[in-house]
Amino acid sequence: MKQHWRTTWTHMRRSPYQSLAAVLIMFLTFFISTVFVLTAGGFQIVLHYFETRPQVTAFLKDETTSSQIDFLQAELAQTGKVKETKYISKEEALVIYKEQNKNDPLLLEMVTASILPASIEVSTNDLNMV
Repeated sequence: MKQHWRTTWTHMRRSPYQSLAAVLIMFLTFFISTVFVLTAGGFQIVLHYFETRPQVTAFLKDETTSSQIDFLQAELAQTGKVKETKYISKEEALVIYKEQNKNDPLLLEMVTASILPASIEVSTNDLNMV
């Protein structure tokens, strides 16, 4: 082993620029490979997050009654493809809108609950069922 180190040191002294270039190329190769692997892993995590949260939002007309909404939720639950349904009233939609736009007061000036639609958010068990 000692002979290998001695030979390596001799070659490095004879051609220092080639040795430096080889070390630099290896460093850049490993660095770029590491960045690529970490980026691909991060994208995989983000993709998995969005695939596990399939959701559809259905906006309801103003004249929709609560019995129709209950019937729709029951109908969706009977299919077996739906994990969860959540009814969002006009007032809840206004609270959500205000929370999302709290940093922009111009967007909050003329908005009332009467202009926002009620909705049903549907989450499925599998992304292919959307």
